[in-house]
Amino acid sequence: MSVKTSPGSAAAALEAGIARGLRAVAGRLGSAGQWPSRRHERADRRDEGRHETSPFVTALGVLALAGVDDSVAEAIRRRSATHLVATMHSPGLWRYYRDLPFDLDTSSIAALALERRHPWLREGRNVPPLLAGRTEDGRFRTWLLPGRPNAGEIDVVVNANAVALLGERRETVIAVRWVADVAERRRAQESSWYYRDSLDLTLAIQRAADADVGGLRGAAHVCAVRAAARVEGDAAALSPHRLSQAIIAASWDPSACDPAALAHARARLLACQLWDGSWPAGLLYVGAEPPAPPIFWFSSQTVTTALCTRALRILSARARPDSGRLERRAPLV
Repeated sequence: MSVKTSPGSAAAALEAGIARGLRAVAGRLGSAGQWPSRRHERADRRDEGRHETSPFVTALGVLALAGVDDSVAEAIRRRSATHLVATMHSPGLWRYYRDLPFDLDTSSIAALALERRHPWLREGRNVPPLLAGRTEDGRFRTWLLPGRPNAGEIDVVVNANAVALLGERRETVIAVRWVADVAERRRAQESSWYYRDSLDLTLAIQRAADADVGGLRGAAHVCAVRAAARVEGDAAALSPHRLSQAIIAASWDPSACDPAALAHARARLLACQLWDGSWPAGLLYVGAEPPAPPIFWFSSQTVTTALCTRALRILSARARPDSGRLERRAPLV
């Protein structure tokens, strides 16, 4: 697909793609605001997969649309908030499935998506049980259970999500340092069992940096430069899910990515958009539990579509003469 289009036609294509993407997301949400996902039993996800909903996927979807300033996006956030509040347990914790223990990742992501707008979150009632999830060395385990964590349970992305919520405080200093060290030394793959691409860690780190976790700002910048390198050198080989993540991550540093590479990335994303406004689903994370090999691979076409829509919005903002760094956080209500 050629990227040599007039500024007017390129802008119109971007806006049309954004509008179609938002409509696709809104049309896929359940009646209670839940975001759908699929649990696959093949690594290539060529099986049909099992339809599921969970507060984690709903929260991940809300965060994927952060910074998209649009009435449809606002309506999606309000509907999603209904699902998140309905699945919350006192004092502000969540389970991935109803029959599982509370976990740090779901509880952190869901609280971030609600932006502390529920009284339990606003009053910080959820903080003590989350801090109790620290291990002896100061990092966080995934499951909020007594006893020692399983091998592989201490996941760097889970820790980044936790510190994004809990902030930079005495109890999180070690976790912040570990997350930064993993990112700067390119050790994401060996430090995360649940998440399979360094871009997942990148977005979690940048989310924490935007939440004023100053100890991760350096890592967020490093990750932005690396994401820009993937846009510039690897865009054609990336799935729409990973390409959109890379565009979002690179935008954290507006000077990190070459404009010509962004134009090619824009053309690729628009070319991959399906007839109904969605994009093909990408891999979110794996299950069931470490240290065993994965037996489940989770995807959500709705979350991928939200990511791609946000990436197009970033590219649209970058194309404006008065463009600056896109604001990534947006209120739910």
